[in-house]
Amino acid sequence: YYQTLIPEFQYEYIPYTDQSSNPIFDSYVKPLTFSNLFSWNQFSGSDRLQNPSQVDMGFATGMYRASDGQPVLRGGIGMAYYYAARRVCLTTGCHPQAAGVSPLVAHVVYNLASRWDISSHVSWDINHKLIQSADIGAGYQFSKEGLVHLGYLSVKPSTSLPVGPFDLTQQTRLLDTAI
Repeated sequence: YYQTLIPEFQYEYIPYTDQSSNPIFDSYVKPLTFSNLFSWNQFSGSDRLQNPSQVDMGFATGMYRASDGQPVLRGGIGMAYYYAARRVCLTTGCHPQAAGVSPLVAHVVYNLASRWDISSHVSWDINHKLIQSADIGAGYQFSKEGLVHLGYLSVKPSTSLPVGPFDLTQQTRLLDTAI
């Protein structure tokens, strides 16, 4: 086996622009996870653009088989420091993220076999010393384009995420064309 350790650091700044007159079609606030910690926009879709002034920092690591380079164990941990409050909202009367530190986010993925994995994510609120969200799941990749994932998500009641507590996902390629 061999192991990697990758420090990640990113500074983001986008000046505020008033977007309240723009319609909202399909955007929502993405939950803070390690996977989207280094994303430049906290909103999904293109209806809103956040005005971050922040530093994102973290570490990613992985353990790989020396024989074929396939991942066995991968993980990461990180957080953001907000220099200024975010002002862009999806609804009137919302309370945007204040200046300060984000929750500490972490994830781990263990590959049981070439097609099976177990994954988990957690978001720990440092200021209130509680878990904001956590999930655990298992996945099976049945072809190059096909994946089935079953998971459970636990969310602090005041957190609004666009998902339910159980997740069953199946992804397949519907159209295979050559260009």
